[in-house]
Amino acid sequence: MFLWRYIDSPDGWIASSLQVAHAAERGPWLAKRLREWTHAYIKDPKCLPLNVYGRWNVLLLEDEDLANEISLHLQGIGKWVKAMDIVHFLDTPEMKLQLKLKKTISLATAQCWMRVMNYQWTKTSNGQFVDGHEHDDVVEYRQLIFLPAWEAFELSMRSWTKNIEDARPVNATGLLGPRIIVWHHDESTFYANDRQKIQWVHKDEKAVPYAKGEGASLMVADFVSADYGWLRSPDGKEEALSYYVSQVLFKAGKARQGYFTNEDILSQANAAMDILEKHFPEDKHVPDGKILKMKVQMTNGILADGSSQCLYFPHGHPRAGVFKGMVVILEERGFSKASDLWAQCEKGATTCCCRRILYNQPDFVDVKSNLEIICEACGFQVIFLPKFHCEINFIEQCWGYAKRVYRHFPISSKEVDLKSNVLEALESVPLESMRRGHRVLPESIMQELDKAAII
Repeated sequence: MFLWRYIDSPDGWIASSLQVAHAAERGPWLAKRLREWTHAYIKDPKCLPLNVYGRWNVLLLEDEDLANEISLHLQGIGKWVKAMDIVHFLDTPEMKLQLKLKKTISLATAQCWMRVMNYQWTKTSNGQFVDGHEHDDVVEYRQLIFLPAWEAFELSMRSWTKNIEDARPVNATGLLGPRIIVWHHDESTFYANDRQKIQWVHKDEKAVPYAKGEGASLMVADFVSADYGWLRSPDGKEEALSYYVSQVLFKAGKARQGYFTNEDILSQANAAMDILEKHFPEDKHVPDGKILKMKVQMTNGILADGSSQCLYFPHGHPRAGVFKGMVVILEERGFSKASDLWAQCEKGATTCCCRRILYNQPDFVDVKSNLEIICEACGFQVIFLPKFHCEINFIEQCWGYAKRVYRHFPISSKEVDLKSNVLEALESVPLESMRRGHRVLPESIMQELDKAAII
């Protein structure tokens, strides 16, 4: 504006600068600065004045010492930090004196500073879940039982390459015996209102009402292997599902069919073993899965002389049917001073407390589950997956594939539609995808498995 005014009017250099400053509602100071800036620009066209309007607060934060102090303050608050914490921090007398501030910054400025310091207002990213994976008993089972067993199985298990078509059995030289097939078992729940939530939406599309809550649910329990897929007879008419359909396609809930119990697992295991013995007798089968817990009475213990020890007070006793407790059980086993010991302590010795003494009794150490007893009687070996990342059980990836397909079906509140959609989604999982997920896991999971010496 100053240059145009100077060349377009008969006024002189100084008069033109004063007129432009007056038009901007400013005085002689701006006029003088306009002349200085113009002289500098004529000498060097790259020398342009910098407008610092709106940058004072950001420049203040560019002080590395101040930025470090604020970062340390936010870290000290913990997880739930907020922009207002910066406002309060700078409002202290010490910080006002240090920064020569008459008043603290505004909330809007603090929010800008949060972004400058790489904070974002968003949902926290979920990492790998950790829930007791490194407890002593979990590590002991994983290192001393599961890993050696799995290493022995791998000599007779099929290995699947990334291109899938080159799948072949990998057997050690001179190994005799059948190929080992690992059948993974687990449960998963499908909900009627579970649908895909992220999609391309046109800007003119109107919001539509949606169903509140997850809706009706249907739990599915099944077996799957990378060799054969879902456990089915070759003709598809006999399934692990058909032994007791209402218990495997299960409507879980207190007001519905109750809860999936140990008896249901045993019934399904018996059906699965019948199918395997009838249609796949040439293979050796190893079911694996998670340990299910339910409240049942403990079986009798075994005393040193081989006789049975009931862990509950017998009929006729004033407390008939009540658990005897550790002290009584130990006294019956010859530990006369059990009543003088703590019930439990943190010392970790074998005789420091009642719990430790019982924990190391031979009949308590080697207790097998009913599932192991039944399967071993039929010639099947059971191995429980260690408490670790869920993707070790590759059936989880089968559930994920099925749910991805299921979420694209039309929404319906009818339970008959829920059932048909679930079964169709499960059958849509191709065998190739199962094999791809069996031995080729995500890089993050492979690193975890490397640490645990599984692969």
